[in-house]
Amino acid sequence: MDERKTELADIAIRIIAERGYQALTFRNLAEAAGTSTMTFSYAFKTRENMLDALIDRVYSRSWRMRGFDRDDDRDDPLGKLRAACSVAVQDEAEIDPNQRVLDRFVLEAPYSAETGGKVNALDELLEARYVHLIEVAREQGAIDPLLSPSDVVQLIWSVGDGLNIQRYANPDAFPPERMTRLFEVAFNDVLGLSRVGPAGQEPVVA
Repeated sequence: MDERKTELADIAIRIIAERGYQALTFRNLAEAAGTSTMTFSYAFKTRENMLDALIDRVYSRSWRMRGFDRDDDRDDPLGKLRAACSVAVQDEAEIDPNQRVLDRFVLEAPYSAETGGKVNALDELLEARYVHLIEVAREQGAIDPLLSPSDVVQLIWSVGDGLNIQRYANPDAFPPERMTRLFEVAFNDVLGLSRVGPAGQEPVVA
């Protein structure tokens, strides 16, 4: 994506993050960008094309934030897994307010089969990277092998989703530091870290 398209995509992402998918109109985009509607229609041609660009943009950021752009999975895979998973429960304002835009897509956007398929494919890539980290950590004796890697991923994501639902419902009761602390406890339990510690080390106790 060229620099101008990236700039326009970021404006669109911000509108969805702040006002929801239904606010994503060329008129609202033009007002936010201080330009004409033709600027967006010329850059993306259709709303569908723009959504594809936004999905690519958000997933690319998400990939980098989780450290998945680095090929160092065998160096402390458990630490990398912990850091990647914790991104999901950090307060959005402390990381990137645009990261929650995918929630808006999932909840509000009437996907076409093509766009929905693209989101699913990107989710599968993300899950595969988590599974790989879990497999490497298991090989190194850092994770209790009781559960399959895919089961562990689903449990971790369920914990993150549950915490985020609680934060959305009652944000004052779930500040970022509490979210992180609760996630750490759940993460340790899901991965069996209270029972099995990295080789040569004491087990991690929540």
